[in-house]
Amino acid sequence: DRILKTISKSMAKLSRGLRYDIITWSTELGDHIKDIDPKKGVPKISSGGGTRMAKGIKYFKDHYDSSATLIVISDFEDYLEEWNQIESQMSEYTMYGFNYGYRGDSDNVKWKNLKVRYFNQ
Repeated sequence: DRILKTISKSMAKLSRGLRYDIITWSTELGDHIKDIDPKKGVPKISSGGGTRMAKGIKYFKDHYDSSATLIVISDFEDYLEEWNQIESQMSEYTMYGFNYGYRGDSDNVKWKNLKVRYFNQ
């Protein structure tokens, strides 16, 4: 619920008629919800554990060009070296990360393009 509220608040600030997509990912694709109207709110989403997000970030890269903005919402408790390898190949993309939960080794990974904001539990 906190994550959905964060998405809703962020999208409500955009008044330019933009739409957005949500991709949920654990070890594989969960949902790919397209063309969401921010005025209608965020649809209910769910995702499992055991995340391998490098494949999710690659999925994003394969389906969106660099005019799209990637926003990763995660606890960053993952195979961060894999993330970093994919992310470092996406210098032309704008990317943000919202860290909810465990902070783990995310401080030790040097993101080249991903701007991470941390939230306390």
